[in-house]
Amino acid sequence: MQNIEPEKLRFKIYNPLIDDLSELDFTQNDGSDPLLVEQYVKIKFSKGIENSSKDNKIYVVKYEEKVIAFFILRMSVICNNNFAEDDIDKLDEFNYPALLMTKIGIDKNYRCFKIGKFICLFCLGLAQLTNEKLACTFFIFKTTKSLAEKIYGPKYHFKWKSTNRKLVWIYRRIM
Repeated sequence: MQNIEPEKLRFKIYNPLIDDLSELDFTQNDGSDPLLVEQYVKIKFSKGIENSSKDNKIYVVKYEEKVIAFFILRMSVICNNNFAEDDIDKLDEFNYPALLMTKIGIDKNYRCFKIGKFICLFCLGLAQLTNEKLACTFFIFKTTKSLAEKIYGPKYHFKWKSTNRKLVWIYRRIM
């Protein structure tokens, strides 16, 4: 595939009768799965467990009517101890309401086409709309530290608490 046309991307609520995630490959190029997305899809979606959760809202991303990615959102909180050092002094409460992306999976064949960027923009817009009706101060999700350092921080202004761990929680304040 040469390139994708962003206007052909569609964000839809997951429908287990229509949307099939079983053919997607969520592993990394080296075969690893640091965020356990492949395992999660095989266990949760194959048994229909995820469909029954009232707290989660599952979305699929379609390109030309083909499912290429999914992500799961829910309301949650972010605690003060998860903030970067330069944010701790600016925040006075301990917990803040947040839109949490619990899982994100992009098919290996559609990576490096900014699908993650479009998912983040969709979620940030949804968080802003939510914040107009009820408190939603942050958008948060877990990712690898290398993606946070290479992409989410410098390109999309996400922050995270510096740790030695391979996975980090990243966040962005909703304005």
